[in-house]
Order: sequence, then structure tokens, then C-alpha cells
Amino acid sequence: TTTNTNTTTNNNTTSNNTPTNMSASAAMDARLSPNGQWVAYVVDGDLYVTSTNGATTKRLTTKTSSDIMNGLADFVAQEEMDRHHGYWWNPDSSGLFFAQVDESPVPAVRIQHSSSSISNNGGNIPYEEYRYPFCGQSNPHTTLAYYSLKDHSTTWHAAPREASEYLCRLDWCPDGSACVQWQNRTQTCLVYCRVVPPGNNSNKLPTKPLWTERNSEGWINLTHIFSIVPEKVVPPPNYTNLPAGSFSFVIASERTDFMHLYLYTYCPGWNNDMAIYIGALTEGDWMVERIVGITSSEIYLLGTHDSVLEKHLYVVPIQMTTAVNTANNNSKKRNNSLDLMDVCDRNSSMMSSTSSSSSSNYEQQQQQQQQ
Repeated sequence: TTTNTNTTTNNNTTSNNTPTNMSASAAMDARLSPNGQWVAYVVDGDLYVTSTNGATTKRLTTKTSSDIMNGLADFVAQEEMDRHHGYWWNPDSSGLFFAQVDESPVPAVRIQHSSSSISNNGGNIPYEEYRYPFCGQSNPHTTLAYYSLKDHSTTWHAAPREASEYLCRLDWCPDGSACVQWQNRTQTCLVYCRVVPPGNNSNKLPTKPLWTERNSEGWINLTHIFSIVPEKVVPPPNYTNLPAGSFSFVIASERTDFMHLYLYTYCPGWNNDMAIYIGALTEGDWMVERIVGITSSEIYLLGTHDSVLEKHLYVVPIQMTTAVNTANNNSKKRNNSLDLMDVCDRNSSMMSSTSSSSSSNYEQQQQQQQQ
């Protein structure tokens, strides 16, 4: 599935464009740009940036109705997806991705205040109305866009057709692209999309799925585990140079009924421009909770290997072949076994085995579905 983009110029982006309702509405989710020169924030459903020296304010969006919200996470995203931000700064501070939420399909719920406040409101019962997505009813519609501070343009990125309901995560990749996770409403399909911001010097390919996970027997639980490996891992059996723009990353999945870590490498132009599965980094009847840290050779993680009643810090080696120098065709093979060690006692090995056959069978099924 290839998604399309649409670029428009935002004529409302001018210097000193201070929100007229700034005094009446609070600025929400204010965050600095990575270079510290800008601060982004949301006022009354629109996204703004102000230079940290106070000289310039730019309005990035102009909503067309009160049901539109730019740059904030909606109720579903916060409560069900555990996503609490609605915009993401580019690491080079040249722009940002933001979510636009249309809540018009969601019914309004009236919340009345206590009767003690009637006398202060001319005898009327004061109330507030909120859009609340009831179970089985319509959800808000979310669209992803990128705003460029260089040319003041907005590029809209369509969601993948098979998973367009929920915008779950956005993580930045070493090549300047973003990995965007989309999920369908039944939460049986999770698509990792690679999105390239306009003007980026990396491969300017159309937005494509980086990887797709499906589960016909239940829902797919979301995680915050998406970690870039400092050294690229060469996909077997091609122990040769990787193309420019390649990178390796680790995700978590319950494909074997337990949450474990899986290694992938993205190589531009290889495997129909989708990530290549390398192998499982952990396995067994226990769960990985989260990644604490990652180096070129090891991953530090919190998990329940010792007991479901306990959480410990472990370290697991990164397997396979790590590309050390792609410029002179020099690569280093790393044939570590699947060893898990408690960081508090690294001399005692907790587990040693090869990647499970169940994970291999799962991968074969996923590749058949992709084809």
C-alpha cells in the first residue's frame, strides 16, 4: 500500500503573528525545538511557534471550525493509545509533524455544574460540552501533516488504507525520515510507515509501509519500544556493504504470546523498500517491559524473566552481523547466542538458545501476507 501526499503553502505563517486570543486561552503542550531557537505550543486548537528571543511568532495552522484541533492528542489517543503529544519536532529543527483531529463525527456530551453555581449564573444551570467517543460509536478523524519552517509549507500524509483509524506513534529515524505507527479500529493490524519530510536529502520515496503486523486472533497491544541500533546490522545472507541511508531498529511484539524484542534492518531499495527481519533478540515464557538503554552490542531492558511478580534489569546481546565499516567493504560477524543476563549478576546466564521456530514461522506467514 502506497500512501499519497499533498503539499500546500500556509499563507497564515508570518512574523509577529501573535494569537489574538492568547490572553483568553492558555498555551498547551509548549516544547522547545531541539536547537533551542523555537518553542512550539497550541492555543485554541491551532499550532504556533515563537522564537526563544521573543522576536517572531508564526501561526502554523488555521482551523476551519471549532471541531478541528491541531497539534494535540485527542481523548482516544491519550486514554487508549497512551499518546499524549500531537506534534513532533524534526531533530534538525527545520519543521515538525503534527496531527490534525476532526471531532465533528463524535457526539457532544453535556456536563452540568453543581446546583450551587446557579445563583451565580442568572438562575441558569451552567454546563460544558465535550466530544466523547462512546464505545461502538464514531471516533474522531486524525490526519498527519508536516510543516516546514524553511518554506512555510504544509504537507499532508495519507494514512495506510488497512490501518487508518488510529495514529499511535511517531519516532525519528537516522536517515531523517519518521516511523509512524497506524492501527485499524479493531486493533488487529499495526502498520509501521516510513514518512520522509519534504526537502529531506534522504531517499525521496513515496510513503510506504516499513513493516506490517497482523493478528487475526486478537488485538495488537501497543508499546513505546522503537529503538535505533547504533551500528547497522547486515541482513543475512548478504554480508556486503549496505546502501546509504540504511539503519537497524528494535521493536517489541507479542507474536509468540509474550512481549519480546525483534531486530530489523531497513535498506533503501531492498525488499521492496520494506524493513528486513533479522531475528528475535529475546524469547521464552516471560515479557519484556521496556528498553532502558541500547549500545552497538547490547540492549538493557526491564523484564519479568525471574518471576511475573518481579521486574529486573537485564542485558541481552545484539546478534547477527554488525556492519562496522561500509565504506571499504569491511564487516564484522557477530555470532552471539541468545543469552539473557541479570545486570546485577552478569556472570550467571539466564537463558541460552537460538531464535525460536515459532518466531520463524510467524515471520514466514507475515512475508506471505505482504506478497
